[in-house]
Amino acid sequence: MTIRAAPAVTWEWLRRIGQGRGGFYSYDWLENLAGDDVHNRRVLFSAAPMTAGDTIRLTQESYPGARAGLSLLPVAQVIPGRSFVLSGWGVFVVESLAPNRSRIIIRERPPAPVGAVETVLRNLVWEPAHFVMERQMLRGIRERAEGAPPPTVGHVAASVGLFLGGGFIIVLLTARRRWGWMLLPTVVAAFVYLATGGIEATLAGFVACGVPGVIWTVRSRSRLLTLTQSLALVLLVILAASDAYAAIGFLVGIAVTATLAVGWPILQVIQESSAVTA
Repeated sequence: MTIRAAPAVTWEWLRRIGQGRGGFYSYDWLENLAGDDVHNRRVLFSAAPMTAGDTIRLTQESYPGARAGLSLLPVAQVIPGRSFVLSGWGVFVVESLAPNRSRIIIRERPPAPVGAVETVLRNLVWEPAHFVMERQMLRGIRERAEGAPPPTVGHVAASVGLFLGGGFIIVLLTARRRWGWMLLPTVVAAFVYLATGGIEATLAGFVACGVPGVIWTVRSRSRLLTLTQSLALVLLVILAASDAYAAIGFLVGIAVTATLAVGWPILQVIQESSAVTA
C-alpha cells in the first residue's frame, strides 16, 4: 500500500497495531461481531518503542481460547522505523519512496495446511476473510497517516439504516408471531454489546441474524436461494466497497424504505378491499 506520508509517520501508526493498543485499523465492527474487543484509534497515543520480545494481542486476554502463539503473538525482530517480524503472522515493512511518500509491505508465509479439512477451511473461509480484513488494515493506516478525516457522517447514516432494518425485523416477526426467530438475533446482539460495547457491531449482528427469520416468514418458496443470494450480496459489498459498514447500512436502509414505500400502500388497498367485501 503506497501512502502519501513520510515513512516515519507511517511507521508510528504501524508499530501501534494490536488489541488494546491502536487496534488493527480494519473493520472493527466485524471483529467486534465475533466478540473480539477491538477499537481502532484515529489519534496517535503515547507508546513505548517496539522491541523484540514484546507481545501483540489479537484479542482480549479473556477471549475464549486465547493463548500464546494463537492470539498472543511475540515480536521476533525489530528494525526501528523500518520493519518488525510478528511470529505467527509475518513481516511488516515500511519502505521510503520519497520524503513524503512511503509504502507498507506485509509478507506472510503460513505453514502448509494439514489434511483436507484444514485445506478447505483455509481456502474457503480463512483466506478470504483475512484478505478482506488485512486489505482494510492497509487502507486504515493510509487514511490515518495521510490525515484523512473519520467517516462520521457516512457511519451515522449507515447506523440509521441498520437501526431501521432492526426495527423492521422486530415489527415483522412480532406481528407474525415468529418468536423463535427473534431469539438468535437478540442473543447475538446482547453478546456483542456486552463483550465489546460496539454499537455498530451490535446493529450489524442483530440485522444479520434476523434476516433468515424475515426470509422464512415472507417467502413461501425458494427460501434457501434467497438467503444464499443475500449472503452473496453482502460478501460482494464487503469485498468491493471501500467502507463496507457504510455500504451495507445504506443498502439495508434503502431496502427497508423501499419495502415500506411499496408495501404499505398495497397493504392499505388489501385492507380496504376486505372492508368493502365484508
